[in-house]
Amino acid sequence: MTAADTDRVYALLERYAWNVTAYQIVNPGMEHWFSAGGDAVIGYMRRCGKRVVAGAPVCSEERLSAVLAEWEADCAKHREGPAYFGAAGRLFDRLSRRDDHSTIILGAQPVWNPQRWPEPGAMRASLRAQLSRARNKGVTVQEWSVRDAGSSPELRRVLSEWLAQKPLPSLHFLVEPQTLSNLRDKRIFVAERNGIPVGFLNAAPVPARNGWLTEQFVRGANAPNGTVELLVDNAVRALAAGGAEYVTMGLVPLSSHSRDTAYRNP
Repeated sequence: MTAADTDRVYALLERYAWNVTAYQIVNPGMEHWFSAGGDAVIGYMRRCGKRVVAGAPVCSEERLSAVLAEWEADCAKHREGPAYFGAAGRLFDRLSRRDDHSTIILGAQPVWNPQRWPEPGAMRASLRAQLSRARNKGVTVQEWSVRDAGSSPELRRVLSEWLAQKPLPSLHFLVEPQTLSNLRDKRIFVAERNGIPVGFLNAAPVPARNGWLTEQFVRGANAPNGTVELLVDNAVRALAAGGAEYVTMGLVPLSSHSRDTAYRNP
């Protein structure tokens, strides 16, 4: 992607990003399609004759149906079929009613209003215990600048330790682990113990919802129990202080906890 196209993508994200995975369209390996009017962008990958869309088109809600029609016409022109991964909310509502599309529910997505995030005394005892464990081990959390985080060898060490604990290879696409090379518009919270990073959380914006996706929780090899919980608690409180009204941890695969009966497989 050229520098000019990158700027076009970010301009559209900053204005229209509504789907929580919107900022993942800048992940490595993504291709980008722009509408003829330049007011919409879709991030996708090609697999087995399909163009697999990362989430949903980034555009205004009023333009969504027209953008879908233009996109699918372009897919047909190139003899490729469209597929939408993570087609939640308004995109799901449109596509699930059509006879030429079918849907499979992958899981559920927990969502909170950070303005209503509970004080420690109102949290479950098990969560309070985890927060106390981390604090008692000397873990503190600070927000780092994007510049400092992106150039930090210590955070890359923590990321490498975390990935080394995973038995399976990285999936990439919407779960790209190598996020430190592109932190534009994101917020980074770092857990330190004795001044040494032991974990971090990065949050990607969802501007059209005045919200954030907690994109990644990274726990180093020497991180005490409760480090991730302390990161989440500090991050959500900081996002709330900034006026955010929406925060999610993203898709929980195979979860059946959605209250909406429309989001269930037959």
